Amino acid sequence: MSPQSEAVIRFTWSWPVLLALLTLILFPLYAPLFPTVEGRVMPVTGKIVFVDVHPGPDGKSTLLRMKYEKLRDCELLGVTADHGGDPLDFDRVDGGTPITVPTGYRISGVWRLNVTDLSGIRIRWVHRCNLFWTTVTVGYP
Repeated sequence: MSPQSEAVIRFTWSWPVLLALLTLILFPLYAPLFPTVEGRVMPVTGKIVFVDVHPGPDGKSTLLRMKYEKLRDCELLGVTADHGGDPLDFDRVDGGTPITVPTGYRISGVWRLNVTDLSGIRIRWVHRCNLFWTTVTVGYP
């Protein structure tokens, strides 16, 4: 084999190795973005539509039921709500924990949100769809 062909072979094999090393080096930098990116590119649930909204008995909260479509079969870890980045209490009225449901259209039970005005709130679903990270899907707005 000529020295020129050895150099071509060495050069050809070096690109996959460099790409693999670059991926391993950059993975920790981009890994925190994966949950949000996956939730936007491949959402687990569709957007939430409130079907029943009533003031809470204490006058400082809102009781609501939500309609949504579950698009992917993933394990539900939780539901969170915030207003401008400040977390809100968002609980089921019956005190139960959120459960994983099959794909399809769903109407939730009654939830209590500790605000009286729903403008400016954000509701996010947190699911486990793979072993490496959790998937965050913004359901509302």
